[in-house]
Amino acid sequence: MDQEIPVRWILYDSWFYSKANGSATGSGMMSPSHAALNWSDADPSVFPSGLRSVYRATGCPVVAHARAWASAKEGNVYANADPTGWIESRDTTGEVIGLPITSAFWDALFTDAREWGCLQYQQDWM
Repeated sequence: MDQEIPVRWILYDSWFYSKANGSATGSGMMSPSHAALNWSDADPSVFPSGLRSVYRATGCPVVAHARAWASAKEGNVYANADPTGWIESRDTTGEVIGLPITSAFWDALFTDAREWGCLQYQQDWM
């Protein structure tokens, strides 16, 4: 069958980025303790050439999901780069998660995300 499927966008769910206590494909995926460490750079086991190469190859805009942010202690690259722009708090399960408190974080995150085609960000687990 030679039909073209009219793909308009791609959804990246939480499997594409590295998380605390395991990789993007690790076990325990439903635990808040598997919060995002680095959302901007795909886990190399998922996209070995990175997000920008997928966008260049497909040209499809991206809708991307994000879990809660990991704490700095867990290795959150953003919190470790700018410790004054983050606070940490326990979520309803008692897990410690990071919370960005400056618009500078979001501005930088979304500027970077546009480079790999992200047009919509879905925040979850907060």
